[in-house]
Amino acid sequence: MGAGYRNSLRPFIQWDWGYHSLNDDSIGFDRKAYVDYFGFKVLKNETSYRLESLNFIDILSLENFDLLYKNLSWSLNLSANRNCYNCHDKLGYSFSGGLGLAKVFKGQHFWIHLSPQVLKTKDSTYIIPSLKSGWKLIRGKFSLVLENEVFRRSETFISFSEVTVNFALRPNKMLSAFYVHNNGLQRRNEVGLSFQFRY
Repeated sequence: MGAGYRNSLRPFIQWDWGYHSLNDDSIGFDRKAYVDYFGFKVLKNETSYRLESLNFIDILSLENFDLLYKNLSWSLNLSANRNCYNCHDKLGYSFSGGLGLAKVFKGQHFWIHLSPQVLKTKDSTYIIPSLKSGWKLIRGKFSLVLENEVFRRSETFISFSEVTVNFALRPNKMLSAFYVHNNGLQRRNEVGLSFQFRY
């Protein structure tokens, strides 16, 4: 559960269900597997509220790659959102799946995936190649998560970046601060706080 502001101080709220988020602590969970589902974001514009995004499922599996065990990691996402793919600012439906490499240490995760996306908007269907990467650092009750996605559209490279700092209040509760930057056709910057709990 979180809240924050977008450009021009437009407020939003967001809610995420999930089995194990990247921003959770790892007590009782596999550090290499993350599953989120049924998350949504609602943004307040000038006159009303609107659904900004709906995440049906988001899976990230980080299998450690080395010269002996050449395991590939993978990711899967199905969502509806308003983003810079969709110039008409209507909800578009997105499906992506990726394969790549990951290194998993006791206190750090690194990963990079080639992750083509299929986007269905009101007017068109796009197939967009993209590169996703990330880094998670864990130090006691603190963790830092950096995620980035880069793709090419209309002769322009576009990137989404997110930085999240997490603090474990207790084993089942987490306080997070996040910053999101999108340099696409609709430039967006978001800052906010979220409180996470599981039971």
